[in-house]
Amino acid sequence: MKNAFQSISLLKSLGVWEEITLPLAAKLSTLDRYYNIYSFILEHEPERRYGYIPRILKNKDFQDRFGSQYDELAIRKIIHEMTKPFPK
Repeated sequence: MKNAFQSISLLKSLGVWEEITLPLAAKLSTLDRYYNIYSFILEHEPERRYGYIPRILKNKDFQDRFGSQYDELAIRKIIHEMTKPFPK
């Protein structure tokens, strides 16, 4: 089995490390964060009734877990990203 250095060396020699792997890793990190936030929303507001986004943003557990940098627009974007179909 290769170690991390050998794997990265191979990807660099193939020319895919900087062009493909690093940008993809950043995107996956963002999607993972969105997944965790959306999971929290579904757990605490499964029916998503009127006013659920402000309630989520005021939720102390949400703030402790994800911080206070999110606003309603950011949450709507996260929900959109998590619910849109994948391209075929």
